[in-house]
Amino acid sequence: GGVRLNYNLFDGHRTSAAVTSAKALLAAAREQKRKLSLAINFEVEQARLALEQAGQQLQVTKKMVEQADESARLSRARFKEGVILSSDLIEVENRLTDALVRRTLARASRRIAIADLRWAVGLVQFQESGDMQQTGVNKPGMPGKK
Repeated sequence: GGVRLNYNLFDGHRTSAAVTSAKALLAAAREQKRKLSLAINFEVEQARLALEQAGQQLQVTKKMVEQADESARLSRARFKEGVILSSDLIEVENRLTDALVRRTLARASRRIAIADLRWAVGLVQFQESGDMQQTGVNKPGMPGKK
C-alpha cells in the first residue's frame, strides 16, 4: 500500500462558512482588546492627572500653612504686647487651624490619588508591614489585580 488521502472536495461550503465565522470572531476579539486597552489607558491617565492635581493642591496648602503660621506667630507677639485683642488672635489661630486641616486633607487626597494610580496600572496597593499584612482588594472584573 501507498499513502491514502481522503479529502471531501465539496462540503456544502461548510469550511468556507467556518473560516468566515472564525475571521469575524477574531475581528470582534481584536476590537474588544482595542476597546479594553483604550479604557485602561484612559483610567491610568485620569489617575495620573488626579495625582498631579493632588500634588499641586498639597503645595498650595503647604504655603497656606506657612503663611498662617507666620501670621499666628506675629499675632501672638502682638497680643503679648497688648497691641491686638484676644478675639483678633483667636481669628488668626482659627485661620492657622483651617490651613492645617486643609493640608491634612490635601495629603490624604494625594495618598488616595497614589493608590488610585497604582490600582489603575495593576500594582499592589499595600506592602506587608510588621505583624500586620495588608493587601489591596481585587478590582471587580480584574482577577489578579491588587
